[in-house]
Amino acid sequence: MVNIAIIGCGSIVKWRHAPECRDNNNTNIAGFFDMNIERATAYASEYGGKVYASFDEVLEDKGVDGVIICTANKFHCEMSIKALE
Repeated sequence: MVNIAIIGCGSIVKWRHAPECRDNNNTNIAGFFDMNIERATAYASEYGGKVYASFDEVLEDKGVDGVIICTANKFHCEMSIKALE
């Protein structure tokens, strides 16, 4: 089982990533982070997992195996590199 945190809670998460992770027997949603804490809270209520207060908190969580970055494109590179490190 792979524990995934979803970063960014826009419409792509609603239509693709959260339902696909939920429906994948090899994936567990560890939690959600979004600058709008209310959106992250709504997704966590629906799909399970915790709500992270920051991207750094996600990266510090030893229970997270990987992230799906669903932020605006301009943040993808920086966040991807930080997650890989």
